[in-house]
Amino acid sequence: MLKIGLTGNIGSGKSYIGKLFSALGIPVYNSDGKARLMMDQNSLLMKRIKESFGEKMYPDGLLDTQALAAIAFESKSKIELLNSLVHPFVRDDFEKWCRQQQDKPYAIIESAIVFESGFNKMLDKVITVTAPQNLRMERVKQRDGMTEEKFHARQQYQLTEEVKAAQSDFVIRNDGFHPLLKQITDIDSVIRNIA
Repeated sequence: MLKIGLTGNIGSGKSYIGKLFSALGIPVYNSDGKARLMMDQNSLLMKRIKESFGEKMYPDGLLDTQALAAIAFESKSKIELLNSLVHPFVRDDFEKWCRQQQDKPYAIIESAIVFESGFNKMLDKVITVTAPQNLRMERVKQRDGMTEEKFHARQQYQLTEEVKAAQSDFVIRNDGFHPLLKQITDIDSVIRNIA
């Protein structure tokens, strides 16, 4: 079974693309969702977050994600610290999850930071989803109510789309002009042929 990365910058639509791959019968591991669960349920990870960012991150026993994001996105070193705490747990969980998908031709890990985290080194292929910045920003404003300032603050810690696309095996253009289903089924066909 091949392990495929699905990445893209904030607002690119990678979660939606992941759902379309799921509809084709491909299992998709949502790393952000799994990381959030682990930060609330894994006692060792919770302990490390408290040690690094303070007890106040868990005011009622559950992670205050907004407070953590506000601190983590203050600087590159803080976001790198948070990622260094969370990524080993996500990596191990993904590997265990993959062992349960052996009957499938391939499985996908959806993550905004496939390259930044080094996950690409454990993957067979990577797909990057791209979209114009103004469209990505509008999507995030509508989805999360995020301000333009916060959008740019988050984006600055991600590699550019151009860099990600250049390092990827496949690129999906989610710009409203290129038909998504054709792009996805073409990629699915290629990957199934090499699986």
